[in-house]
Amino acid sequence: SALRFTTGLFAGIGSVSGTITTVPPLTDLSMFAIEMGEYSTTANADGSYLIENVASRQYRVTISADGFETVQSELIMVTPDQNTVVDFNEVFRLDPARNLDGEHNSATDLIDLFWDPPLWSVINNLDEFVSYQVYEQGRGLLGNSTDTTYSWQPPNIGYFNFWVKAVYDGGESVNSDTVRILVLDANELVTAIPQEFTLNQNFPNPFNPNTTIRFGLPFDSEVRLEVFDLLGRSIAVLADSRLSAGYHSVEFNATGLGTGIYFYRLHAGSFEQLRKMMLIR
Repeated sequence: SALRFTTGLFAGIGSVSGTITTVPPLTDLSMFAIEMGEYSTTANADGSYLIENVASRQYRVTISADGFETVQSELIMVTPDQNTVVDFNEVFRLDPARNLDGEHNSATDLIDLFWDPPLWSVINNLDEFVSYQVYEQGRGLLGNSTDTTYSWQPPNIGYFNFWVKAVYDGGESVNSDTVRILVLDANELVTAIPQEFTLNQNFPNPFNPNTTIRFGLPFDSEVRLEVFDLLGRSIAVLADSRLSAGYHSVEFNATGLGTGIYFYRLHAGSFEQLRKMMLIR
């Protein structure tokens, strides 16, 4: 009798390389992961990458990194003993929401959150914005908003921690900064003492013509709360006296002022903080 041997067709191996560039440009792109079927690698700091010993067949190359859009290439063919170049140009950074802040409104028993839109995307009109996702620690996703505000009714008193993600057509941003909101009942709010000086973002913001500014004092302090225009000229003094420890709120009426950006500054003892607000007619 005779033995018969059969052999499979050896496809051969090749390689895939390329370069990633981002908008805005970054000097270190080593956070990017590159995946292609069963093969994977990470980018070098300059955005270049190389995958060797790749079996000859068709693939799609996918790149991803936290805070950037995920991009997939067209179908490519890896050819034996050859290098296939797949570049990724203008991969958009998906910026998070900025300046997240909020407060508990004792009149409505709602936590009102507010933030500024992503800076880079606003300036350059980059990857298409879809919505914001609002999260609370311990509860996860609370809901979505297409505006820069979100209101939520807390189920009980205590501290609540929030953050926001910006969702784009190409993916979602990293988390915004976290804001911690204390919810007290009406009686506790009168006697509550903060652990440190605080100056909250005014609410509503933008506003027309009234807005409320809230601040906290850990001990009795000489307080001056003043509003300025873009040229640094004093517009109004909202507080200029010695105030007791606790939470305080002051209403600012901008009747007679034009649309634009204004600043308010709190001096309390050695503490000083400046915030920005927008008046829209």
